[in-house]
Amino acid sequence: MIDATDFIFAPEPGESTERRLSFLDFLDLILSLRGTNIATMKDIVDLRKQLKSTYERLKSKQLAKSRTYATLSMGPDDAQRNLLGTP
Repeated sequence: MIDATDFIFAPEPGESTERRLSFLDFLDLILSLRGTNIATMKDIVDLRKQLKSTYERLKSKQLAKSRTYATLSMGPDDAQRNLLGTP
């Protein structure tokens, strides 16, 4: 159950804050995590959304880091041109 907290309270795709659940929604979600359930199409779609959201977040972080590293490896004049977007 503890392992599923990141999944249960993860923000919806496109949102930045953690999800809030009513007690009934929480209980419904917990009951749906029982081991006797088979995966439904909805489960697969939800998994796809979660994976896509995580991938996009990691991709944007990686892009920001690669830009920072590229700027740090340039000389001062090249870095200024890069930041200003001029050739």
